[in-house]
Amino acid sequence: MRISPYVLMIIVLSPICMVYWQNTHLTRVSLDVNFEISSWLVAYAIPDSSFSSLVDAFSNAKNFVEIAVYEFWSNDILELINSTARRGVKVRILLEGNVYGVEGDEWNRYMLNKLYQLNQSGLPVWVRLEDISGYLHMKVIIIDNSTVIIGSDNYVPTAYPEDPRKIELIPYSTASRGWGVVVNCDEIASYYHNIFSSIFFDADKSHDYDPDIDGTGSEPPSSGVLNYNPKIGRLNISNVPVAPVVSPNNSLDMILWMINRANYTIFIEQMYILSDNEPVAEILDALYRAVDRGVTVQVIVEDNSPGNYYEIYKDLEAHGVHVVRAFSKNSALFMHNKGLIVDDLLVLVGSINWSGSALTQNREAGLLIRSREAALYFREIFAWDWNQSSEDLFDSDGDGLSDIYEREHDYNPNNPDTDGDGIGDWEEVFIYENKYGGYKLEEIPEILLILLVIAVVVMLVVVVVVITKYSSKGKVLRRTIRRN
Repeated sequence: MRISPYVLMIIVLSPICMVYWQNTHLTRVSLDVNFEISSWLVAYAIPDSSFSSLVDAFSNAKNFVEIAVYEFWSNDILELINSTARRGVKVRILLEGNVYGVEGDEWNRYMLNKLYQLNQSGLPVWVRLEDISGYLHMKVIIIDNSTVIIGSDNYVPTAYPEDPRKIELIPYSTASRGWGVVVNCDEIASYYHNIFSSIFFDADKSHDYDPDIDGTGSEPPSSGVLNYNPKIGRLNISNVPVAPVVSPNNSLDMILWMINRANYTIFIEQMYILSDNEPVAEILDALYRAVDRGVTVQVIVEDNSPGNYYEIYKDLEAHGVHVVRAFSKNSALFMHNKGLIVDDLLVLVGSINWSGSALTQNREAGLLIRSREAALYFREIFAWDWNQSSEDLFDSDGDGLSDIYEREHDYNPNNPDTDGDGIGDWEEVFIYENKYGGYKLEEIPEILLILLVIAVVVMLVVVVVVITKYSSKGKVLRRTIRRN
């Protein structure tokens, strides 16, 4: 049976195109990220520079402050609310009505009763408990529909200490590591104001706190005072592109979008990773694909349950991910962060743990930041945390590239200018896109791969056509010879 050359072309072309499509498209999330430009942004480290960031933001409030948070028992923040309300600023507070564990509920209600007493004294303080399914796990403050504060940690003394040199351990025995940002952007503020209002002002989703019905709770116990040496100040930058990241709306897609566009590095700090939850498994698959395409992935994860270091490190390491146990060398800190840095350019700050409920059920809030300055600021926190969690230094030669990246990509981790050309190794990678230095062939650009595929297909088609053509001529010649 004679096969048409066009059929042969389709047969040859189809698998090649399918492989190319799978490698370049199926691992990416189809997502249109709309960035808004903030007037200014303040990045801070928890607990090092967190409380002072709140003080500055509250001092600028003129009309209202809205607070949505999972847990709240900081007397220092209570006093900040008190002084703000005494200036005539309206304060609306929305707390989770049923936190995980009985004690957290009791401590929340202890603070709710104090806030309620401010209301009863005539101050414009309005307190409600949320009643929606899933946790209200966000940590968000909206000020005057112009400023938003978003972070990874609850409003408790171990995360927001008035004096970070002497942290009140109420009730925890360690300080909490997290990230936070204060951003001035009308669009972002209005976005989160609408989310807050949709719960706060809806009688089906929240109710006014009533001590006679909801209880007055109990005071959280003290474990003493931690003498801490804060290392990390704040970063102030302007004109920063930012985008909201919200569960259950778009957090999974946004995290996948970040990971799937990574070319060089991914740095992750997580309290826990529940790898058996389907949405988390999807994120891990994206991380493993990133490793396969040459991205260096480094993870710091807490060693407490659930989903702790000991439960997931073998699987991560088996896929080429570098993971360390959080603060194994520094017992003063607990990893409560939920942060992600991609290519020293994109940063995710927020409340989103890596669990199925956090990604698809809870009310979570985060902020995606596209800024080299912000990324390098948070990377420096990551580097400090890595050095407190690993025997191997994050960046031995101080060139900005992690030692692991340099070893994986043939740079010298002990020389900030591996090839001696006067250009630092970090600039070689992130400015000049020289991923492998001078030691490996650069990756073939996508357009060249496309052209190569087309050229191979064309050559195969030509060969098929020629073979078919000469095969037909040979048959005619043989018939002629037989007739003669």
